[in-house]
Amino acid sequence: MESKQTKREMIEQLQLEMIIAKENNDPELYHILELIKQRLTSGDEEEEEN
Repeated sequence: MESKQTKREMIEQLQLEMIIAKENNDPELYHILELIKQRLTSGDEEEEEN
């Protein structure tokens, strides 16, 4: 339970960082953050299947 909460908080923080990167016109950072977010959220799907 605690790890899901931590992961959710990490995703929320990533989303904030992505907004900041977009506002600062930094497409490279935005793309990196987007990849990290995809990796984190894809882990949730794998856990649900098991």
